[in-house]
Amino acid sequence: MSINPTNSTEPKDYIVDIPFVNFLEKSNIYNCIRDAIIQKIQKIPQLQTLRLNPELTLLVCNIIENSISNNGKNHKIDKKQLTVDILTPPFNLNAVEIQQLKDQIDFLYNNHQIVKISGLKKAFNGVSGWFKKKVSFS
Repeated sequence: MSINPTNSTEPKDYIVDIPFVNFLEKSNIYNCIRDAIIQKIQKIPQLQTLRLNPELTLLVCNIIENSISNNGKNHKIDKKQLTVDILTPPFNLNAVEIQQLKDQIDFLYNNHQIVKISGLKKAFNGVSGWFKKKVSFS
């Protein structure tokens, strides 16, 4: 395959798509999940009033738990650190608050509040979400 720069209009036409492997793949997964969850929680009205709120921490932990599968050998992601990385930027948490957040995560985990949703329930939620979108457009 040869690339003719005079016929190409997009910079992406010059880049060969080679998949990430090992650390780069793990880092890509980590960053994509982090960015997606940050975007999701920024849609919450009056987010700044929820600083160190256990319900917000539980929401983020459950999203992470159901988004990441640590079954693979090469992609062990520290979910606790990911939660801290997600909740630190919006609130500019200091070291003491970060420790409080970590304690909250430990408490939620030890009391079985962080739960994995079954595949059947995920499928049902996906179908019902699709159906709601279709009905609302009609």
